[in-house]
This record gives sequence, structure tokens and C-alpha cells, in this order.
Amino acid sequence: MNRVVIGLAVTFVVLIGLAAFVPVQTTLVVTDTETGEEIIEEEVTDGDLVQLEYTHSVERTPITEEYEISGTKLAENKIVFRSYGAGLPTTTNMTTTDEGFVVHSEDTYDSLTVALHPVPNHTLTVNGQQYYLLNRSDGPVAIDIEEQSLIEVVAVTSTGCCGIGHGIFSGNQKQI
Repeated sequence: MNRVVIGLAVTFVVLIGLAAFVPVQTTLVVTDTETGEEIIEEEVTDGDLVQLEYTHSVERTPITEEYEISGTKLAENKIVFRSYGAGLPTTTNMTTTDEGFVVHSEDTYDSLTVALHPVPNHTLTVNGQQYYLLNRSDGPVAIDIEEQSLIEVVAVTSTGCCGIGHGIFSGNQKQI
């Protein structure tokens, strides 16, 4: 009888331990690529929109890039800009609207790397929350979508942003 109870208890503890590592939440994570420090964590779900807004360094006109969360990827929906400048797309998949030039995209990225400088003044908007990236880091940052386990969620909740470290992803990246 005692062996059965001990066996059940051990099985229960093992199952609880394994369950702690099963992904339960998808999170947008912004990491300072020089220090590895996570500077922003925001819970997201499939279909959520993320915007990266900045000023073109030469043209001094606004640019907005819109991405949709798709699993652990960032699917680029569109880029909106007011004037042509170095590094901006020139494609047949472009329309002109009151917003300016709109390039519709179907590109998907594992990660975005953003080189921060005062002129572009990059702003990241996630779930209506705006983050001025230069206020949080003075070097390049990586924006990734990660699935977090129960233990990671508990660690972040109990310690504040940003609990458990993650490596910089090296998959399909876009450099901005």
C-alpha cells in the first residue's frame, strides 16, 4: 500500500514538474543585443498587431511598419511612408493613400533587429502600449516572439520584467 502511494506521489510530482515547462503564454520580448538584458515583455496572441514607428534618418519623414503575431513569428502586413528614401522598398505591391505610400507585404520574420539612434526615435506599440525604445536601451535591440512555460511566467510575475534570460534568436531576421 505504501509503495503504491509513494509511486503515485512520485508520478504526480514528475507530471507537475513536466507541466511547468509546457508553453502556456506567447510573449513579445525585446532584448538589448549588447547586454542580453530583456527590456520589454508583453503578452501577445495570434492576430495581435505590433507597430514599429520611426523617422527616416535622411528624409526626416515618418515610417510605420505593421506586423501581425503568427505563432512565434512576426508577419509583416505593411509599411507606410510619406517619401522615398534610402532603404525603403520599391515594389509593384504599393498603393498611394492619404497615409502616404503603402507597401503590402507577406514577409515573415523570426526576429527583428533594430539599431537605435536619436533621429529615428523608434517607438514600438504592442496592445496599445507605446514603448520608446531609446529610453530603454542605447544599442541595438532584438524583437522576438517566444512561447513561455508556466515556470517562466511565474518567474517574470514574481520578479518583474524580465525574469528568465533568453538567447538572441538567429533565424530569419530583419534589420531595421
